[in-house]
Amino acid sequence: MSKQVFAVILISIFMIPSISFAGYRCSSTNLASERDTREEVRSDCGDPVRVYHDVVRYRGHWENRERWIYERNGRVNGLDFYDGVLREISRVKR
Repeated sequence: MSKQVFAVILISIFMIPSISFAGYRCSSTNLASERDTREEVRSDCGDPVRVYHDVVRYRGHWENRERWIYERNGRVNGLDFYDGVLREISRVKR
């Protein structure tokens, strides 16, 4: 196997987690996805465990962020809303 092929395979492996985590499965049938509104997420996933409000730098400028925290199956996820629209989904360390 050439070094170039090996490098492409290695890079692909590291990219898979960031590509595949485009939604938050809040139940066996419901998925919250980026670009959903707060109302859609609340309807699909219910009320979050906690809600935080802060101001963060996002893509070069300051924006108000509303972070909803959900806990499911021992995992904690943060759903970040900007202007009422879900833009980022991430795992939260305990």
